[in-house]
Amino acid sequence: MSYPIVQTGSITLPSGTYNMKIASVSAQRNTPLYSVAGSGDAHNKFVQGISVEEYIGTGYVKTTGAETYGLSQSSTMTLPAGLDVKAQSWQIGRVWQPIDVTGSGDATKEYTYGLPATSLSASGVAKTGYIADHTTESLTVTTAMNEFGTVSGTLKLSQKADVVRYVQGGVPLVRFAGQFSDAPTFTALAGTPNDFAWCFDETVTAPVEGTMTLDAGDTTDLTPNVMVYAVQVSLMPRDGGSMRLTCRMRTTQ
Repeated sequence: MSYPIVQTGSITLPSGTYNMKIASVSAQRNTPLYSVAGSGDAHNKFVQGISVEEYIGTGYVKTTGAETYGLSQSSTMTLPAGLDVKAQSWQIGRVWQPIDVTGSGDATKEYTYGLPATSLSASGVAKTGYIADHTTESLTVTTAMNEFGTVSGTLKLSQKADVVRYVQGGVPLVRFAGQFSDAPTFTALAGTPNDFAWCFDETVTAPVEGTMTLDAGDTTDLTPNVMVYAVQVSLMPRDGGSMRLTCRMRTTQ
């Protein structure tokens, strides 16, 4: 009896994606079932529709071709005087929502994409003067992330929460999240062509699409054509260490 050994395989992302080291992949396939039970049947019967297949890769920010990893403690977030907060952790992501264009003559799903959206959420501690900022709804944010690049733009807040812990004492805690209004400015890393410009640069209007190869150590590899429709990077300067990422890919024709 033999088994596939995962560590003998690897994942090859579509050409054009850089600075991502994948540590784990979840391959999800969902197929709708339609009941065709009727007269004379003693049990339900089903036919299958067209499957939706998605791959979710999680891992780390890493310079392509080098053992250099993005470090949270080497990253910064600059907030304006209108939001007196010291950020301790944050997430930034870009997504192109897949649009289903499957139709006549298609036996498999086909997708195109809509407008990209760039989001940011953060948590931290209040600095002196913060309480006067409680009703802030829009702010300019700049975040310089190690081995990633710098993103700067106007963030429209959709959520904001303050926690004042009298029972514990200390400083108020702050959480906020929102969407960048229009594309934020992306500044690539100096001298590093393989950064995240392929996803976050303001001139990029389309997601990367191409062949992904998933070798799980078995005799057969999965080689779907995928759209890399969402990328999120998370970091926690409070603790330091690696910058985590999540990459979502949808199988399309």
